Amino acid sequence: MIDQRLVRFSANHVDARVDWLSHPAVLAGVPIAGSITVESTAEWFRRVRSDDSRADFVYLDDGGAPAVMCGITGIDEVARRGELYMFVGPVLHGRGFGSRALNALCEWGFRERRLNRIFLYTMGPNEDARRFYERAGFLKEGHLREHYAYRGAVVDRIIHGLLSADWTSVGGDND
Repeated sequence: MIDQRLVRFSANHVDARVDWLSHPAVLAGVPIAGSITVESTAEWFRRVRSDDSRADFVYLDDGGAPAVMCGITGIDEVARRGELYMFVGPVLHGRGFGSRALNALCEWGFRERRLNRIFLYTMGPNEDARRFYERAGFLKEGHLREHYAYRGAVVDRIIHGLLSADWTSVGGDND
């Protein structure tokens, strides 16, 4: 059963998303260009909420407040794959919410959407993110050198992937 704290992103979460994406600790690992405003985020949500090739979620803390924003984009039903993203609320790092949200999101992707592969990119300088995903079972699949323009520099991107069969063997729900 998918963790009930993983809920669909809604208009009620726009303000928190803007606050988080304006925080330097979150921005350091998220490749979003331009300014983040309530208006631009509300417009983003209006565009993506009916897009079947993506699903955006919020993972809630024990009190029901947003702890993690995450999702799977670029869902390809034929190839059975999608790209994962996530970011933890700036004051909640290191409290286990990222791990719980990642497990719930992978469970949703593999069980509900029947994906075979979930992949993600990390930014070259973000060692903490790479270690986090590798501990969760994602394998480094490639290193794209000087691949992405980010904050005035061209940085490496690392691609990581997880197959459904590997997820269940590294801690996914085996019901």
